[in-house]
Amino acid sequence: MTNPQRCVRLSICMALALASAWLLPSRSWSMPEADLAPSARTPAADMAGWTATIERTDASPSARIEALIRRGETYRTAGHWGVAETDLSQALEQARLAEIELLEGVAAYALGQLYAQTQRESAAESVLREALAQAERLGHPALTGAIANSLATVLAAEDQRAQARALYAQALSLARESGDSGLAAAVYCNRVQLLLDADRNRRVALRELQAAHRAAVQTTDPEERAQLLLRIGQAGLAAGNIGRAFGADRLRQAASLASSEKLPSIQARALGELGRLHEENGQTTKALALTEQAVLVSPIGAHDLRYPLEWRIGRLYRERGDRSRAIAAYRRAVDHLDRVRPALPVSYESGSSSFRERFGPLYLELADLLIQQAADYPDSEQEQSLLDEAQARVEQIKLDELRDYLRDACLQPLRKQVGSVASGTAVLYPIILPDRLELLLRTGDRMHRFTSPVGAAVLERAAAQLRRALSQRRSAPTAAQSLYDWLIAPIEPELAAHSVTTLAVVPDGALRTIPFAALSNRGEYLIEQFALVTLPGLTLIDPQPLPRFEQPALLAGLSRPGPVVADLPSWWLDALVRQYRGGLQANAASTRRGAAVRDPAGGQRGFSASALPSAPLVEVDAPETIAALSLPGVRAELEAVAGLLPAKTLVDEAFRRERFIDELNRGAHPIVHIASHGVFGGSPEQNFILTYDKRLDMNRFASALRPKELRAAHRSSCWS
Repeated sequence: MTNPQRCVRLSICMALALASAWLLPSRSWSMPEADLAPSARTPAADMAGWTATIERTDASPSARIEALIRRGETYRTAGHWGVAETDLSQALEQARLAEIELLEGVAAYALGQLYAQTQRESAAESVLREALAQAERLGHPALTGAIANSLATVLAAEDQRAQARALYAQALSLARESGDSGLAAAVYCNRVQLLLDADRNRRVALRELQAAHRAAVQTTDPEERAQLLLRIGQAGLAAGNIGRAFGADRLRQAASLASSEKLPSIQARALGELGRLHEENGQTTKALALTEQAVLVSPIGAHDLRYPLEWRIGRLYRERGDRSRAIAAYRRAVDHLDRVRPALPVSYESGSSSFRERFGPLYLELADLLIQQAADYPDSEQEQSLLDEAQARVEQIKLDELRDYLRDACLQPLRKQVGSVASGTAVLYPIILPDRLELLLRTGDRMHRFTSPVGAAVLERAAAQLRRALSQRRSAPTAAQSLYDWLIAPIEPELAAHSVTTLAVVPDGALRTIPFAALSNRGEYLIEQFALVTLPGLTLIDPQPLPRFEQPALLAGLSRPGPVVADLPSWWLDALVRQYRGGLQANAASTRRGAAVRDPAGGQRGFSASALPSAPLVEVDAPETIAALSLPGVRAELEAVAGLLPAKTLVDEAFRRERFIDELNRGAHPIVHIASHGVFGGSPEQNFILTYDKRLDMNRFASALRPKELRAAHRSSCWS
């Protein structure tokens, strides 16, 4: 995943470097001197003018392409990446058709920047390399230097540091040749980050920062100079003690210049960085004053600026013990983040959500404060309201994880929060916090709160111990008892008081990797006490009773594999066979639900598109291989399900990929049940289910399901 600082750097360097590229004469056309980079003060009239040019049928190709690039760049810097990509892609295509090479290079450059910002480094590298080659052919040093600088930053993000250093050197040489002090300052600044990432001499990094500053003050455009001072200040803070004072001075210069030039976004960012510095130094009062000032000067609609500022304000008020103001700030931060959520790049790799890693703490910290506040209002409606909100904030993390996985930032929940549950049923909602475990239990129309004094680290170790033991078909009584004591024992009196017979659990974090049925109390398993239901989230499903359907359910299963064996990734098949032999106990700790297993050479293989099609290391038709993949209980399972409802069954040879997809496409099955092996943990296209003849990847499976009136889908297997 791209470092957030790098995303900032890419955006700034793009805005700084593009201007000079336009000033050089093209071999086939020319245009007036102008700065392509959108100004922080770009009026709406400019956008309207560009749109009018794009829509004019009599506009020249160069004018239309220029307008597309300008509008696309404005959208890009504002974070509207979808429409920006549309404009820039069209600009590139039209420039190629019109054979306007300079505009083609600039459009490719801008599109490469967009790809980098949206974490598509491979695509960014490809298009920037093409743009660089073209700029070199055209002989435009400023454009070539700007592209080389951006490509170097992308390569640095991919840890291709040697190539990045060479390209930075090329960009700096070209900046000097073309007299572009802004580009030179940007390159120096980027080289500082490369030095810091490689843990090189920080004194060298400081000299680079000083060189960046000398170049920055030579720029004539105040906005460009303010942007550079801001970035130099950020890099100075990142350099640690040796660059902190230098960086703080540059940030103060940036804030002052931005204030005088009426550049509120830059001023807010600079003040916010100074606030962060004081927060890190433990100077709460000064940090709070600077951060609140940053919020005041930031543009009203700048939600991307305001959510981190309000988040910091919330933390600072929390440290001061002012819980009410802290909650108010956290709520504002979440509101701002929700406004920009559809535009945030989504990523879900190796079973991990980028949104959860980056923003999960915001929601959890707010939930923590809400739960603490609820304790001040026992047995009141206000207590219920605060606990409901705490649960909703954690539920938001689950929804955004699903958005990341499906790569759909606009996915909406299926229902609102659960207001009440049926008699005899309770819903347990554990919230894992760093210092304790909060248990929210809903019975009837009320929420109850319980606390277990176990921190996240200890809880995760116990869950991992139980998971490893179960995967090796052995017991872990200590872990099972500890988890019972933390999760179930505190709520037992309430469960008994409400005669609960069905317990629905909404697990999170490490608790999602264990079966709650295996928790035990002095040898008695939880499944012996309650009917158990595991829910992914309370807003991700609509738990209405299923009506009786006239159409049959679709049941599919694989008890013995066919030609699909030859289509399986070698690392996974080899691991499965070795597990069948009982030889995986030593490295079971590294196996995360199929997301990572040790390959025969001892390295760890994660999900990658190149890894999936490789040939198996074991003999695919060997009896041992077939036995390892066989699931003897599948037929009995499908027969049992078919005994409960009308069903069409596809088993073994009948469960072929294309036939199964055809059945789904007909849309006549309200319930789909699959009993087969599968791999889950990476992105959708890297996950798959085994059919008899081929792998079925989750993207294709989802596309077949999505348009249909599906009421329930269930998959069971022994490897996932």
